[in-house]
Amino acid sequence: MALAGDGGGGGLKTPQTSLASRLLGLNWALVLLVTMLAAIGFAMLVSAANGSIEPWAWRQAVRFAFGLCIAIAVAVIDLRFWLRWAYLIYGCALLLLLAVGAMGTIGMGAQRWIDLGLFSLQPSEVMKVALVLAL
Repeated sequence: MALAGDGGGGGLKTPQTSLASRLLGLNWALVLLVTMLAAIGFAMLVSAANGSIEPWAWRQAVRFAFGLCIAIAVAVIDLRFWLRWAYLIYGCALLLLLAVGAMGTIGMGAQRWIDLGLFSLQPSEVMKVALVLAL
């Protein structure tokens, strides 16, 4: 019996799904619920700023939109991709943790950030995801 990917021409190959079908397969109710929860948070930030979208609400909305796009992109990528690259992602996260000691910036009394210019990266957050993938 030929296995998937062994070049045997038959066997247990899984059908490739299109991007549109993967997007339709997402749990859009959950995405809507998270977006509504974020909107409540934006409203609280506007209220805290006396009805102004600046300084907090606008920046938070941009971050949320960016994060939501990343979350949807990660969700539509096949799980086998993440499993195939899990150890490499873990190794990169480990290198980022080591880089904090060499070139990290100090914030709130601790050296835990890497300044990348456009944004600061906290490698421990990357490691949380990488560790789950690797395990």
